[in-house]
This record gives sequence, C-alpha cells and structure tokens, in this order.
Amino acid sequence: MIYTINITSKINDYKFIVKIHKNSL
Repeated sequence: MIYTINITSKINDYKFIVKIHKNSL
C-alpha cells in the first residue's frame, strides 16, 4: 500500500518536472 502511494507521488513529481521543463523551452 505505502509502496503504491510512493510510486504515485514519484509519477506526479515526474509530470510536474516535465511540465516545468516544457514551459521553460
């Protein structure tokens, strides 16, 4: 359970970083 939540938060962090990266281009 905790493991799944951890993966979800990592995916959200990744999407957030990608979004910022696209905005900076």
